[in-house]
Amino acid sequence: MDILWKSRGLFKRGTVCYRVRDQFNQEYALKDCWVNEDVKDVEIQLLKAVEGIPNVVQLKKYWDVLYDGKPDSTSRIRSHCSTFKFETKIHRRILLTPCGVPLTHFNDVPELIGVFRDLVVGESFLQSPEVLCNHHAL
Repeated sequence: MDILWKSRGLFKRGTVCYRVRDQFNQEYALKDCWVNEDVKDVEIQLLKAVEGIPNVVQLKKYWDVLYDGKPDSTSRIRSHCSTFKFETKIHRRILLTPCGVPLTHFNDVPELIGVFRDLVVGESFLQSPEVLCNHHAL
C-alpha cells in the first residue's frame, strides 16, 4: 500500500489516498477521510452521477469505518468534551478505480499532453446535459 496523497492542516478532512491492490492484483485508489455528517453523501452522489464517463474515476464501493462495532465519528471521540460544540464528522472510506499516478510523475512531455487531453474529454462529458441535470438534482 502506497500513499498517493494526504491532506495537511489541523482543520481539514484528514484525507489520505492510498494505492491498494485486491487479491487479483487489480489496483484501486482508497480514500480514507472524515466527512461532515450533514453532507456525508454528496461526494458519493456525485460519483454515482458521473458513472461511465470516460477518463473520470469510478466509484467501486464505500463504507463508514466502524470502531468497536459502531460508526467511527468525531462525536464518539469527543464524547467526553461537552464544553465545546464541534461539527460531527464521519470516518469514511471510498474505493475508486482506476488508480492513476500523480501528475508530477509523468515520463515525458507526450504523456503529460495525453493526460491533459483526457482531462478535456472527461470535462466535456461532465458538461453534458445529462450529467448537469443529475448533478443539480443532488
